[in-house]
Amino acid sequence: MWHLSGEEGERQWQAKQDMHNNTPQSHTVINDIQPYKSMQTGEMITSRSAHKAHLKKHGLIEIGNEKMPERKPEVKYNSEEVKREIAKRLYR
Repeated sequence: MWHLSGEEGERQWQAKQDMHNNTPQSHTVINDIQPYKSMQTGEMITSRSAHKAHLKKHGLIEIGNEKMPERKPEVKYNSEEVKREIAKRLYR
């Protein structure tokens, strides 16, 4: 479209913008998963629904979907103060 100019260039540019702004009127189809052997039980899992049921039944999670706990900020200690506190409590 870079070679178009004037009115035609503007019309083509607007058509491209309209195309990107409109949501498609069709449904998205996701392929089913490939069969695999469960590492937990050894059975063959052949569909996405069987995969989800298997995870739930055995209390498993998929790597990458787990929620990580928030990391607590690392506390910095003054080693001299810690030594003094230990000595004070031990040698009363």
